[in-house]
Amino acid sequence: MAVTDKSVYLDSGSGNYLNLFNDGKIAMLWTGPWDLSSINDDVDYGVQVLPGDTSHASISGPDSWMIFDNGAQKVATAKAFVQFMLSPEEHLKFAIATGDLPVRESETKAPGYAEYLKKYPGGKVFVDNQANVTQVRPNITAYPEISAAIGQAVQAVMAGKAQPADALKTAADTTDGLLAGSQ
Repeated sequence: MAVTDKSVYLDSGSGNYLNLFNDGKIAMLWTGPWDLSSINDDVDYGVQVLPGDTSHASISGPDSWMIFDNGAQKVATAKAFVQFMLSPEEHLKFAIATGDLPVRESETKAPGYAEYLKKYPGGKVFVDNQANVTQVRPNITAYPEISAAIGQAVQAVMAGKAQPADALKTAADTTDGLLAGSQ
């Protein structure tokens, strides 16, 4: 569709896709929950899981928090803060304000979850789909570069500048090199 009939909008990386979607100029986005808060309130939209294997990795899920030992009082204070911020009630307030996903199932049982769903109706599909997650993507320093390599491969294929097998091999080779360097 991107190459033959040009019916797929290929964003230049400038984020124009959301403005075009909000203005009714494009009908479908391939995106994630991070864009929910940028969809205008007057846009009637739905969310669907991409077809394919129902078990997958996810960038969602519990965040990794680290508290460094800077003295007993500072550690105790930092730990209390992290526990407060990640409590179901507080994190759900943050999710409602930002459009971020609730990070644990207990947030979906909190009274404010209905407010979250009202404000971000597409969020329910993302939250429900977490039941399909079998592996959280690794928390490694090379992850952003790996993600970029995969994105560049997809873009190259969609723009007709590479064949899928070649683009996949290039992304795999780049990833192998990044992982070898991050060990």
